[in-house]
Amino acid sequence: MTLLGILQASKVDLLFPPASYPTPATTYILKELNVAWCLFGGRDFGPKAEEKLSPHSSSDYDMVTANSPQLRRRKGSASGRDDRRKEKGGMCRDRNTLMEIELSKIRVRYDAYPETSDKSARVAALVGNVEVRDRLASSQLNKFLYCYSSESMPKQSHASMVTVKLLCLRSDSPSVSSECCLHVGLLPIKLNVDQDALFFLKGFFEFVQSAPAAVAVSPSGETGLVRSGVTVSRSQSSSVMAASSQSASAGGEIIFKSFTFYPDLPLRIDYHGKRINIEQVSDHGDVVVGHWLMWNC
Repeated sequence: MTLLGILQASKVDLLFPPASYPTPATTYILKELNVAWCLFGGRDFGPKAEEKLSPHSSSDYDMVTANSPQLRRRKGSASGRDDRRKEKGGMCRDRNTLMEIELSKIRVRYDAYPETSDKSARVAALVGNVEVRDRLASSQLNKFLYCYSSESMPKQSHASMVTVKLLCLRSDSPSVSSECCLHVGLLPIKLNVDQDALFFLKGFFEFVQSAPAAVAVSPSGETGLVRSGVTVSRSQSSSVMAASSQSASAGGEIIFKSFTFYPDLPLRIDYHGKRINIEQVSDHGDVVVGHWLMWNC
């Protein structure tokens, strides 16, 4: 291949289908979307301030006291964006316990192909950059997860950190609606893991999964389930589940014909342990050693 051909190949936008694919009947494109998710300790709703609970409050470890110098230390960028985020929320929010998850430059394309084609649909999703930032006042670290680069692995400025491509093929079997081929790619990842941040994330998602759905009563007296501020009556939820099950049975199964993870993922981990919880030795004896060792791989 000539130098011109190599340069042209390197500029191929993975969001678009190959030239050999048929012309799609319908196309939807989402471009330049940025998503920031802030995970705080405590609660915005629920107990009073004196009964404040945090998702990470457990026997896993003892949090730094509120009067300690570590907790008073401000950490983050010089801009006022972090301060504005901390000013919002309920009275029971723990503003000194914060993890930020940010996905930037998200692009998604969905193509639906005509009935005459053996391809039914194609989905491509690209995420330019993914970062998880450690904003815990008790942590000395800054970035929990980010794209790794070194002299042997220089940073690829125009490459997407996450690449997901899904191709759905029509099946000849009446019991199978689509045969899918999934491709996933990731750039090198670096993890700077602080013990407090690790256990906060663990406790946060355990808390979210175990939180029961609230029961709301409408003016007509009908009860329903509330999740994320949306109320669905029991009759509505039953009808939706019945309709979805009927459509799934009518359309057939969706099977994955192939799964490709390429290229190989270099992963570097630096773990910063602080303390040992003796209560965990019996249940997590294989992990407890890492709580007092500084290790990296």
